[in-house]
Amino acid sequence: MPTEILHGKIATGLGKASDLRKSRGPRRLFGTCWGVDPYPGTVNIIVSSTEDLAAWARVKATTGHCDKAAATRLV
Repeated sequence: MPTEILHGKIATGLGKASDLRKSRGPRRLFGTCWGVDPYPGTVNIIVSSTEDLAAWARVKATTGHCDKAAATRLV
């Protein structure tokens, strides 16, 4: 996937992403599929320009690069 650059404002969230990050299944999924141990949280960005919204739509439309059958066994 090509690099996408988003511009916006950082916003606070609900503080729930750390629960997912601490779960064994999702952590193993990230490690197996993408080789990362994710930070316990998310970055919430409010985008408003047409170009940034289009970039975010392109990111959301991409598929992951992971064997779904193998990942399913990990969760």
